[in-house]
This record gives sequence, C-alpha cells and structure tokens, in this order.
Amino acid sequence: MSGCARFVDATEPDRIFIPARLIDNPYLDQEQYRGSLERLDAVTRAQLLLGDWRVRPEGAMFRRRWFSVVEAGPAQVSRRIRYWDKAATDEGSGARTAGVRIAKSSEGLYYVESVVAGRWSALKRELVIKQTAEADGSATTIYLEQEPGSGGKESAEASVRNLAGFAAHLDRVTGSKIERAQPLAAQAEAGNVRIVRGPWNQSYLEELCAFPLGVLKDQVDASSGAFNMLATPSGFSWTEDDFCTYAADNLGLGLPPRGSRGS
Repeated sequence: MSGCARFVDATEPDRIFIPARLIDNPYLDQEQYRGSLERLDAVTRAQLLLGDWRVRPEGAMFRRRWFSVVEAGPAQVSRRIRYWDKAATDEGSGARTAGVRIAKSSEGLYYVESVVAGRWSALKRELVIKQTAEADGSATTIYLEQEPGSGGKESAEASVRNLAGFAAHLDRVTGSKIERAQPLAAQAEAGNVRIVRGPWNQSYLEELCAFPLGVLKDQVDASSGAFNMLATPSGFSWTEDDFCTYAADNLGLGLPPRGSRGS
C-alpha cells in the first residue's frame, strides 16, 4: 500500500475522528465492564467508556494555551542549552532518556527548539547523546543531570567523558521535580515560552500538561533543567568574548573582543 499511512497524524487539523463507545460493542458484558471502568480515573474512563480519545489528563502546573507554536527559533540568541535527563530503560513503558534544547532570545523569550527522547541501552544512549551534540554544534552548551548516589555520579561523569570536545557539564540537582519545574511554569504562564514546530510537539505538550500527574516526566525534567540553567547565574558559561569584556571593564586589562584580534 504505497503512499498510505498506517496511523493518522494527530496534529493534522483535517483528520476525521470516529469515536468507539461501549454501547457499540454488543459482545461485551456491558454491566460488568462498566463497573470495572467506574474504578478508573476520569480520563481513562472517558477514553474507554465514551470512546473520547481526545481527552487528556491535565496536571496542576502547565496549560496548553500558555504555549504558542512558532515556525522557527529566535533570530538573535543570547544562550542555548541542551539538557539531558538520562534513564537506563531500553524497552517497555518505563522512564526515557530525554534531551531538550532551549534557546534564550535577546528579548528574554525562551524557545524550546528540539526534543530527543527514547528508551535505549546504555551504549546506544551515549551514542545518541554524542550524535545530538554534533548536530547541535559548538554554540550549544550541554548539561547532564547527575542523579544522587555513586552510580548516578559515575554515569554522569562517563557521559561527560563521552562528550570530550564539547562544552559539557554536570548538574547536581536538588529539590523535587515539581520545585524545579515551577520557574519554567511561571514563565510559560506569562507567555514567555515558545515551542518551535516539530514532530515531537504533541508528545512534549501532552507530557507537560499532564505533569505532575502523568506517568512520564522525563521531558519535563530536561526542560526544567535547561530553563533553570538559562535563567539563573549558576548556569552561566563564559565565552572568550565574555571574559574579554569583563576583563576590560573590571580588571583594566583592555583585551579586545576576539573578532577584532588578529588570527
């Protein structure tokens, strides 16, 4: 069946939705099935009982209407960060490895430009992280979340070694996932966060809007990490021009910016 798609693109506005309800299946013991559905949460019950697969769980922190989807990232970028939340799951429905890239524009707006997420073996995961770094380029600073304990420290340090040649750093997180997500949620509510259009948009927004009630939180964790690094001084990374400007202004060294020096 060349040219035919097996699944409908859920982001396509012209798609046709045909609900399948409990009463449409005469072969079920409907009373028994209905009783079992009544013990489920409201979202799952609406999906299975009413056939309403458009309903989504909504968490307490993010709202879909807070995010506008744009066609491209900012023309002028002050900083750009890719933050990785790693997981060791390579199959099933457990936690995923997620890397979210956010750019801060010169106007102080935040653009979620790229999301990479999946379940990979440790070897494949490190390969994906390095390939992503190569695709992002040297203008993107990389942070990796360091989980508590010696195992988390060793895993994070191994990832940094794997990224030799890139500006890669560890982030020893503190506080709960909810606490770390609050600054991003505040800026999103204020209309300061944009989403760059991509095939990952639907999964990403669904996870954000289900947080913290949803099962998966990897993309939220990576987004919070990237945003917090962009928004706080602790995430600042010196460039050569940054140092020259600081030295001229504060140390009296008078070093010219890199672009004005001879090679």
